[in-house]
Amino acid sequence: MPGLLSTLGLPPRAAGSRTAARPDPSVDAEISPAALADWRTERQAVVTRLRGLAARANKSTHVAAQQAFIEIQSLVKQLARDPLTLRQVNELERWLSQDDVVGDIDDLAVKIRAPLLAALGTARAGIPR
Repeated sequence: MPGLLSTLGLPPRAAGSRTAARPDPSVDAEISPAALADWRTERQAVVTRLRGLAARANKSTHVAAQQAFIEIQSLVKQLARDPLTLRQVNELERWLSQDDVVGDIDDLAVKIRAPLLAALGTARAGIPR
């Protein structure tokens, strides 16, 4: 291979560059169903509150109400499934912590961030180590 690389005008590979980083198997470990109980309960409570907020937005004649309705519906859809692995818990935590719409709704209308993040923490505890 070094001959081919030099023929192509490429520098030789660094020692050990062929080995790819091994993925962390714990990120794909499945969460026990019992550990998801708090998440499911809290998620359902949040979804119920969000649907009520969406219904009020849908009835409103405010110029921004329809956009608010769409964004709330989008949040409900994104909360539709259970996180089954550590990777999915991490993705949900990142989304809940960083998403602007989640932040706006949490600041202005319905507190959703803290209870959902707490429930994800409980789900994380159910991941086998």
